[in-house]
Amino acid sequence: MVALRDEGKIDAIGLSSVSLEVLRRALPAGIVCVRNAYSLAAREGEAWEEAVKL
Repeated sequence: MVALRDEGKIDAIGLSSVSLEVLRRALPAGIVCVRNAYSLAAREGEAWEEAVKL
């Protein structure tokens, strides 16, 4: 994905439904968007949002 972005074939890299560990490993690649489920029933996103301070 990084090579495709660097070649201009895609504009940006985004992730969906990732864990905190995956997000931490991916951040150096220049991730611009993360979409995780968040609702009254699924509040795991609060933990990684605080941990990485996006």
